[in-house]
Amino acid sequence: MKMRPMPICAAVCIGVSIMAFSTPQLLIIACLAIFLFCIIALFKFKSSVIPCILALLMTFSASKAVLNIEKHNTLKNCTFCADFTVMESLSKTKYGYSTVVRANGGELPQNTKLKLYCYKKITPGDIYRGKIKVKPINKYHGYYYSEGIYSTASLKGSPIKLGENKGIKLLDRIRCNITSALYANTRPDCAATLNALTVGEKSGFSSLFSNAVRRSGVSHVMVVSGMHLSIIMGAVMALLGDFGHNKYLRAFLVIFTVGLISALCGFTTSIMRAGITYIFMAFSPVFERNTDSLNTLSAAVVFMLLFSPFAVYSISFQLSVLSTLGILVVMPAIMNVYHSFTRRKLKLIDPIVTAVVITLSATLLTLPVIIYNFEEVSVIAPITNILITFAVTGALIFAAAALILNALPVVSFLSYPLFWAAQVLTEYVNTVILKLGTLQGAAIHADKAYALFAALPVIVIFAVIYLSRLFDYRKEIKILKDKGVIICR
Repeated sequence: MKMRPMPICAAVCIGVSIMAFSTPQLLIIACLAIFLFCIIALFKFKSSVIPCILALLMTFSASKAVLNIEKHNTLKNCTFCADFTVMESLSKTKYGYSTVVRANGGELPQNTKLKLYCYKKITPGDIYRGKIKVKPINKYHGYYYSEGIYSTASLKGSPIKLGENKGIKLLDRIRCNITSALYANTRPDCAATLNALTVGEKSGFSSLFSNAVRRSGVSHVMVVSGMHLSIIMGAVMALLGDFGHNKYLRAFLVIFTVGLISALCGFTTSIMRAGITYIFMAFSPVFERNTDSLNTLSAAVVFMLLFSPFAVYSISFQLSVLSTLGILVVMPAIMNVYHSFTRRKLKLIDPIVTAVVITLSATLLTLPVIIYNFEEVSVIAPITNILITFAVTGALIFAAAALILNALPVVSFLSYPLFWAAQVLTEYVNTVILKLGTLQGAAIHADKAYALFAALPVIVIFAVIYLSRLFDYRKEIKILKDKGVIICR
C-alpha cells in the first residue's frame, strides 16, 4: 500500500479553510494545534517535513484571508475615489451591468477586488478613475470569497478612462474573435453551445435550454472543466506525435496550453484545479519522479487552497474535485468487481461498461453537493452523459481545430468542413439535452437534509475500499515474512 501524504495535507487544508470561513475565532486555536502537531511530528517522524510545512503555510494563508475580510468590513458603506481595472466582461443585470474590477490605487487599497455594479458600459481591460461606494456582501458569501471578492460596490457617475491593460485587452479580443467566428460559421443555437465549451460563455443559452441542461444533469459538460482540458491536451499531444515524448517540450506545452485556456476562461476554479494537476503530471518526468493520480489531485487541492483558502466553497471546485476523486478511487474498485465476474475482456461491452461506471462513480460522489446546493437531482443524468460524452469530445476537437485554421488567412478555407462537423455533433448534443431535459420527471426535488443521506453511501464505500487495501497490504507483508524477507520500517 503506497504512502500518500498529500491527501492528508489536502484534508488539513480543507478543514482549516472551513474553520476560517465559518468561525474565524477557532482559527487561532487551529493554528496553535497544528503548530504543536508539526513540532512533535518533525521530531518523531522524518517523513513528516513536507506535510508539516504545508500545514503551517495553510494556517498562515487562512489567517491572511480572515484579515482581508476584516479589512473589507471597515470599508463598507464608504465612498472612495479610486483607479480600477475592469477584469471581466460585463454581465447584464436587472438594473444595469455587473463585472469584477481590481483597484490600482487612489483611496482604495492596492489590488482590492470588487464585484462592481454600474449603469453604463465599461470595457474589459480598460483602466478608469471614478467614485465607488463599497457595500458588504449580503448573500452568496462562499461564492464571492472563493473568487477573492470580499465586497461589492456601485459606480457613481461616469468614470474617466486613464488607459488600458494590454494583457486583459488581448484576452478579451481573442474571446470576442472566437465568439464571432462561431456565430459566423455555425447556427446560433450550436454557436451558443460551442461558445460555452470553448470559452465558458453561457450567455447565449435560452432559458429553456438552460433548464434542460440543469435537469438532464450535464451542467458540468456545458462549462470548461477538467474534462475539456483533458480533451484539448490529448489532441495537442496526438498532433505532436513523437515530439510529445520529449519531457521538456511536453512540460512547456502543458504550461502554455493550461495558461492560455485558463486565461480565456477567466481562471475558474475547476479549470485551475485540472490545470495544476496536469502541470504536476507534466513536471514529474522532468524531475524523474513517478506520478500517483490521487497524490497529484490532492497536491492540486493543496496548491489552490494555499493561495485561495476559500476556494473550497466554490461549487465548481467541489464538483471538479469530487468527480475526479470518484473516477480515481471508486471506478477502479467497481471495475475490479466487474472483471472478477467476466474473467476476460469483452471488446464490445467493456467500453460501454467503462463509460457507465465512470459516470456513476463521478455522480455518486457529487450527489451530496448537488442536493445541498441545488435541491434537485437529475434522474436521467447517467443516460444523458453516456449519450453525449463522445459527441461533446468530437465537437470540441473540431471546433478548436476550426478556430485555429480560421485565424490563419492562407488556410482559413480549410476551417469550413471542420465547423460543419462541429455543428452536426453539437446539433445532436443539443437535441439529446432538450429531449431528455424537458421530460416530465427528468429531475426530482430533494431537500438539503437528504445530502447527508447521499453522503453516507460514499463514506461506506471509501471505508470498504480502504479496509480491503489494508487487508491486501497485511496479507503481502505476511507472505514476505513467511518467506524470510526482512522488512524495514
